[in-house]
Amino acid sequence: AEDGVVVAMYNVGNMYYNGIGCKKNIEKAKNYIELGVYNGYEAAIRFRNEYKF
Repeated sequence: AEDGVVVAMYNVGNMYYNGIGCKKNIEKAKNYIELGVYNGYEAAIRFRNEYKF
């Protein structure tokens, strides 16, 4: 994925996790964060490690 798309996946996951602009949904958050992790996005990796996904 292109860098901008990876950042967007992470941002959407973070929004779902925190309920920003949407209903909080941990499962959807996990899916989007994992897409960021899979693509090597460092912030997504840190988020996953911090929140123990």
